[in-house]
Amino acid sequence: MRFRVFQDTNAKQFRFYTLTRGEILAELSGAVIATEIAWALENVVIGGSNLGKHALESITAVFKNHIRQKEIEIHCFKNEKFKKSIELLDATGFDRLHKKILYKKDLKDLQKFTKEAFHLAPLPNIDRLDFQYTFYKSIEGDKYANLQNLPANLFLKYKINSAGDFYNPSIWFLAHLNDVPVGVLLCRVEKQSDFNTIGNFNYIGLIPKYRNQGLGTKLFVQGLKVLQNLGSTEYIGSTSSDNLPMQKVFQKNDCDKFAEQIVFV
Repeated sequence: MRFRVFQDTNAKQFRFYTLTRGEILAELSGAVIATEIAWALENVVIGGSNLGKHALESITAVFKNHIRQKEIEIHCFKNEKFKKSIELLDATGFDRLHKKILYKKDLKDLQKFTKEAFHLAPLPNIDRLDFQYTFYKSIEGDKYANLQNLPANLFLKYKINSAGDFYNPSIWFLAHLNDVPVGVLLCRVEKQSDFNTIGNFNYIGLIPKYRNQGLGTKLFVQGLKVLQNLGSTEYIGSTSSDNLPMQKVFQKNDCDKFAEQIVFV
């Protein structure tokens, strides 16, 4: 049995649903994390009608086709709220891409740190090609950073688009060590309320020859200070479960693990 599936999507939310005589038969909905990049499937709804199960099948088919065409990732927290979402995605042929570990840190009382190791040059003040090249080198070895295998110029455009309204070139930095570009620090600040502003990094990384020397930790700490200076009261970050070096950076800097996410495609 086929049903007409309605779709309602904006910059913050998405909704796929069917209805009859004003009654919702079934619905898939959630939050847009990044437009056309990543969504969080928060709600799987089946109405009281006997047609609800069949309606959900129709919705899921349309939803999956849309996700596959647009190459959107679906993020689900590994908790009770997302249990139905995870069960549905597993049962209907979505693939588990990887698991993300989320960490947080209170920035209100961030301890002082030693002399800044890096000179941070904002994107508007530098050659865009230098930034593009260093950014592309910084993702080497990160198998989830460039799933589409985009060339350097298109990859930068993709990351700018994925940042959405939070893209601010003045806080996207090229990190220099002794006047040599060695990595990138892409900051993001989101005001939640008058008392809470979340800071994180759209990306942080070093080119391969400067890794495994303790420099990643120094760049991370310096980045936290930048976020604090930008008004952030809390840092929230994530990494894949198999990225052990980045997890060690979080742990070394007293970040608290608070959640896990499963990423589907």
